[in-house]
Amino acid sequence: MGKYVIFISSRGGKAVPKEAVTSSLIKEMKRQGFRKHHVAVEAENEKDAVNALNKFNDDYLTEVKEYTASVIFMCLCAILMFIVYLFANR
Repeated sequence: MGKYVIFISSRGGKAVPKEAVTSSLIKEMKRQGFRKHHVAVEAENEKDAVNALNKFNDDYLTEVKEYTASVIFMCLCAILMFIVYLFANR
């Protein structure tokens, strides 16, 4: 398994073996509208690398969604407790 660097754009993504990435390649990819993704993935080939990145992104979005739901729930509980406290002291 080798490491792949992912370049993404609005049109899709490309995976390039890490040892093939040079500064001139990065400049060329930027000129074509791609940007380098901050995650390098280990995979057998380019297709597996893109699939691994998609799985990483899906897992990340799921974690963010769960965290956000927890924070919203805690805020609602705090607001409810504050309202109960205000009416209990009257």
